[in-house]
Amino acid sequence: MDLPVRPEVIHPTSYEDRSLATRMTRSSVRGSCVASRSRAATLTLAVIALLGPGTGAHPVHGQSADTDRGGPARSPALLWSRASTADRLILAQWSWHVSETRPGISNDRIVGLVYYGYFAGTFRTSHGGRAYAVGIEREWASGEAGPVGFVLGYRAGAFYGYDEQLGWLAAAVPVLPFVSPLVYWHVGPLTAELTHTWVVFSLTAGVRF
Repeated sequence: MDLPVRPEVIHPTSYEDRSLATRMTRSSVRGSCVASRSRAATLTLAVIALLGPGTGAHPVHGQSADTDRGGPARSPALLWSRASTADRLILAQWSWHVSETRPGISNDRIVGLVYYGYFAGTFRTSHGGRAYAVGIEREWASGEAGPVGFVLGYRAGAFYGYDEQLGWLAAAVPVLPFVSPLVYWHVGPLTAELTHTWVVFSLTAGVRF
């Protein structure tokens, strides 16, 4: 008596089938990665478009009034100003004291630098010693017409080197804060500025770069 022959069953666990399944899985993973990268790129472009071209840019002289040197401008915390565009060396300063601390006009023998919205300098005080100042320089308005230009703004920072002759606060703390209104102008490479700090009006001269 002949026994029935069972049909051959092909199991999906054979080597060929496993290889095919592996290739299909890898292809699916690569496709998912490509799709993820595409979505990430689209999101990045959308964020850049939303923030606008001013973000991360470094405008040069004559930049738009709506951009800052390095990012968005007109922050309320900075009195709706932007970083100063008047990069320069400060080489001379003459001061006049409103109080009777030192009558007349004095030469303060200043050396200073303003660059990218920051400043630093050292000068002789009315009491004979040297003071050191650091801070930021901001502008509300600026303009140029040929070789002539102007900036209206302010400086804010701190200086060290004064004593009780300046007042009770100078006697109490060694580092004094200040905010100084600023009017700056230049003719070609030569610069000048007028500031008012505490009880002192100062006129400085320098060279722009």
